[in-house]
Amino acid sequence: MNFSENSETKWLPDGFHFLGPTESAKRRNLLDPISQYLNNSGYSEVILPAMDYSASFTNLLNTEDSQSILRFRDLQGKEISPSTDLTLQVVKGMAGLTHLSENQKVYYTAKRIKDHKKRNASRREVLQVGAERIGMSSAKDISEILIEADSILKIANPKFRPTIVLGHNYLIRSILENLSLNESEKSHLTAMIHSKNLPVIQSFTDNKKIPSEIKNMLTSITMQIDFDTMKKNLESWKLPFTFDMNSFLDSFQKVYDTWNAKDRFSDLCVDFSIVRDLNYYTGFLFQGFIHSESEAVLNGGQYDHLYEIYGTEQKAACGYAIQIDTLEAFLK
Repeated sequence: MNFSENSETKWLPDGFHFLGPTESAKRRNLLDPISQYLNNSGYSEVILPAMDYSASFTNLLNTEDSQSILRFRDLQGKEISPSTDLTLQVVKGMAGLTHLSENQKVYYTAKRIKDHKKRNASRREVLQVGAERIGMSSAKDISEILIEADSILKIANPKFRPTIVLGHNYLIRSILENLSLNESEKSHLTAMIHSKNLPVIQSFTDNKKIPSEIKNMLTSITMQIDFDTMKKNLESWKLPFTFDMNSFLDSFQKVYDTWNAKDRFSDLCVDFSIVRDLNYYTGFLFQGFIHSESEAVLNGGQYDHLYEIYGTEQKAACGYAIQIDTLEAFLK
């Protein structure tokens, strides 16, 4: 390999980056106040391992994300990988400390590593700052982590006003579970809903002879982003299966009203079609975007059955992660 070329691309794999003194100082100036804010908000820092067993990720990710995992064999022949999902590692780690008295509000600063076979590989390595609440995922907790994420974005002070998209995947998951579809078909329809691909949704539901009331419901959920209108629609629908719509809407209303009670740095919109691609989300979920960037600067939500996979008991959980690389691109 020729190291004489003054170009990072000549001596580092695609998607991995070296930050010089100036860039490193800028990053430290961003990370330090964020860490201070989280400490002041009652979180304790945890440090994540660089590698984990590959099965920790493959068992909980969908097929596409599983294909993005870098895999190695250690000297004992066990398959290990760098982290492709930091939330999973935090919850797994905290579940291993159940015998200790530890703060259940924790935060981390760590790199997420993913490969990209079909897309531009310029970001195989992404720095995240994330916060997790173990044993907590009420509407009050969701409201608080939304406001915390908004406060962190305000600390960073990007050039453009962020938009946070708030959703809840329980309704669509309940609908899909009550349709006569196999797992592959459910996954395909979920992806089409998440991408708002209405023509494909309509063609798919027609081909599968899905009842018209369910088809209309999926179409409305996918295209409607006004919460008040969506609420009226949901209250008027008669679902052909058991679903506590009043409890569902009341919980969402609490989070929505808490956000709107004060002026926020970010805009908020509601979208029940952001069902996401991770299998462990169980209710509320949200993403944040800045300007025209398609990559989310913020991801978060509720995952009430993740802890029990690694621990001896069931504990609710919720949290969020700020994508530092995406955020840095928009700093003043």
